[in-house]
Amino acid sequence: MTQKTATRVLAFANQKGGVGKTTNTVQIGAALAHRKKKVLIMDMDENAGATKHLGISVDSNLLGTFEVLLGLEDPNDLVVSNDPDEGFDLPPNLNVLIGSRKLSTLEKSLVQVDKHASVHDCLKRPLKLLEGSYDYVLLDLPPQMPAQNLAAYRSVPWFVLCAIPQAFAIHGLNEAVRDINAVIKNETNPKVQILGVILACIDRRTRLSRELNTYVERVFNRPGSIPRRLEPVIPTAQDVCNAQDARKTIFDYKPNSPVAQAYLELSKKLERQLHKIEVEQAQVVKELSDTELRDISDEVRGDLHQRGLSTNA
Repeated sequence: MTQKTATRVLAFANQKGGVGKTTNTVQIGAALAHRKKKVLIMDMDENAGATKHLGISVDSNLLGTFEVLLGLEDPNDLVVSNDPDEGFDLPPNLNVLIGSRKLSTLEKSLVQVDKHASVHDCLKRPLKLLEGSYDYVLLDLPPQMPAQNLAAYRSVPWFVLCAIPQAFAIHGLNEAVRDINAVIKNETNPKVQILGVILACIDRRTRLSRELNTYVERVFNRPGSIPRRLEPVIPTAQDVCNAQDARKTIFDYKPNSPVAQAYLELSKKLERQLHKIEVEQAQVVKELSDTELRDISDEVRGDLHQRGLSTNA
């Protein structure tokens, strides 16, 4: 029997727009795919930035994330992959579930389909259906707090926060951290974690870049814990904008550019970070289990002793 792939689900987030979420989702996805990982990008944004970036028309009749979140379709049946005959020029190993304007009506539409449906839970079934089909499922979340973000906070285990050297981006980071902490505190998704923070459009000569770097270092790289500021930072690069205009990933547009190499290295860092945290979590679980077993053994031995029975072999 073939063993299923262990699928890792990551959401790229910041409560403000224009901070590099879509760019990072697409380029990290492309970097992982370039390294032979099977990747699905779920475009959760009504503006469909990731869909457009990958050269797919949002005016097509394709079904996508909206229909999946409504529970009307199996996500595995709607993924778009490389198919030149159909006009889809995607990199190998990289698939996408398209976004659309219809996502702006998600909450209202859910109730119309099923009056008992909960917007908070509409992502759970799709992610379960995708389990084992991909190495990574990457969610490109919209800004603010629409229905699809509420669903992600309830269902996704890993969040990658994105920021550029702008004051509103720092405010967005604060809001995202606050929301994730609230989710943990309310136990609606107690396992959710911030995997790390990606800094993009960084020019270390500018004051704003230095201030953003200092802020993230202070807030996310605390002594005694795994550093959450992800390296390398992504430099300012016109090649990224040119690749977007050409509807290509940086690896299809200019694979040997410094920014492409930065994204490639960042994808490796993400994987190492995931592995390190997962190993630490597994060790904590093992230590807790061992402690529980010792406690149970002590209780059993005490009970047998009271009964006048020996615990010796």
